[in-house]
Amino acid sequence: MIIKNKLETFQDLTFSSGVALNDFVIYCAEMGYDVSSLAGIPGTIGGAVYGNAGAYGLEICELIDSVRIMRDGLIKELKKEELEMEYRSSIFKKKNLNDVILTVTFKIEKSNLTQNEIKDRVNNILEIRNKKFSLENNIGSIYKNIVKNGEKIYAWKLLENFRGKIINNIKISDNHPNIFINTNNAEFNDLQNLFEIIQNFVSIKYNIILEKEVECI
Repeated sequence: MIIKNKLETFQDLTFSSGVALNDFVIYCAEMGYDVSSLAGIPGTIGGAVYGNAGAYGLEICELIDSVRIMRDGLIKELKKEELEMEYRSSIFKKKNLNDVILTVTFKIEKSNLTQNEIKDRVNNILEIRNKKFSLENNIGSIYKNIVKNGEKIYAWKLLENFRGKIINNIKISDNHPNIFINTNNAEFNDLQNLFEIIQNFVSIKYNIILEKEVECI
């Protein structure tokens, strides 16, 4: 069973977990808060907290004050320090808890930029993302970036050999090889097989174990 979160209310800087992340970015811009780096990331506030979403040097964990959850039928509030936020991870993801994220309260400093300047930054980020990432039939970036011997390695650079190829009815994006596009015929097993092909290739060629950002359920 899949439950779609439709909690979409917000007041001040407390947002229900079903609010679209991009709506959060736009609201913040109108209120004088600059979180433009998160513009264009698909998904909801709850999903962003679950996976500690981020881009262009900003992760959502940097903005959080507290999270209200339901655990075992009881409402509980967790402060930021209790969330065990790491790169693309949180206590919810690491410990596979049955917690339901209800609301997220943010603590954000007012920007020195004007409202129009913040909106311009949001639009610039959206333009960059739209050029880089295909919007058709994909689930966003597949693999996490890696730090090896103190050096940050972007996952897409390890996938250059696959750029533009179609494998198992799945196209590896021409613009960004860390994006996989369903050609409308791919099934879940096709995706799983593609994961295995790519991870084996990267392991042999670069001696690197790729870790997925996306979570298969």
